[in-house]
Amino acid sequence: MRFARLQLRNDALAEDAVSETMLAALSRPQSFGNRSQLKIWLVGIFKHKVIDILRERQFFTIMDARLEKLPPEMGRIFLMRE
Repeated sequence: MRFARLQLRNDALAEDAVSETMLAALSRPQSFGNRSQLKIWLVGIFKHKVIDILRERQFFTIMDARLEKLPPEMGRIFLMRE
């Protein structure tokens, strides 16, 4: 959790990343295959989860900026549809 908080600077997002890492590892233990240390494998999964979380936050920032450029009615229609 300490490493996750350091990377994401948000307790809720850090908890999400750690939880998603553990779920991913537990759902596919066969992908470990003893090719490395367990800790290294888990950190690799965690890094991908952090990237996914950061991309998702960036996506919504960009989408909000684009929606602001639309006429208000079109923006509402788009949000309701999607």
